[in-house]
Amino acid sequence: MSITVQSDSAMAMDDWTVACDSIPTLIEEIVNAAFLVAATASTANCLARRETLAVAATELLSHLPPRLTGAPPPQSMPFSDEFSCALFAFDHRLAMLSELSGLTARTTSFRPDFQLIASNWQRAASQAQAILSRLEVEATPCFIAGIGEHIRLANLLLLAAALGESPCTDEEGAVFVPVPVERRGFFRATANRQVIFEINVSIQCAVMQNVSKQGLGVLGLNGAEPGNAVSLMIGPGHSVDGQIIWVQDHRAGIRFCQPLPLPLLDILTS
Repeated sequence: MSITVQSDSAMAMDDWTVACDSIPTLIEEIVNAAFLVAATASTANCLARRETLAVAATELLSHLPPRLTGAPPPQSMPFSDEFSCALFAFDHRLAMLSELSGLTARTTSFRPDFQLIASNWQRAASQAQAILSRLEVEATPCFIAGIGEHIRLANLLLLAAALGESPCTDEEGAVFVPVPVERRGFFRATANRQVIFEINVSIQCAVMQNVSKQGLGVLGLNGAEPGNAVSLMIGPGHSVDGQIIWVQDHRAGIRFCQPLPLPLLDILTS
């Protein structure tokens, strides 16, 4: 028995709720999910081999990937329909596998079939590899600048996990991921307020349309180009540095150099 995911129609794609519209955020979510898939597949493989009692079934719950909150970008963005469909199928596979793993980890009435769980997470690892490979081909360099090493590392872990190995568990059965990961869904709030930026040695006022810990989308920055350094002015002597990642018409996406502190995120969305 195996879990299969069929690509739905274009209408189903349109119904996929869009919680954010930033390509950089979507890419970060994909890479984040890839590492979590590698970690969960590692745990499932270890349980299937029954090589140590140190790995408890509940460890399957420790690194389950969250649902992707960014939908496939619109046609004006540099991604093919094939990539969008593959991403849609991947997201739904993760949802079903996470549900199955949760039921398996919590059951006390029967012995779970860890071979089944492991084989399906191995398929998810292969699927994540294909997504990352397609991402490197289709994404313009500015969108994946700075995360190339993470993509390569994720691919190595996914390859090992897809082959039935456990690259993210140690000899004692502890699960680890070699880079920081977000185990909850990314939070991107809509907003409609004016904020002040320093860009190209000038001070500008623009409308902030949405914001997350990783970045924000703005409307009305003049002269913005991908790669420009930019600072969000949050008070006298205080700013948050970032970089322009994409520009379309009068809109622009900004990625912060460091995740935005939650208290500041609350202020910006209040």
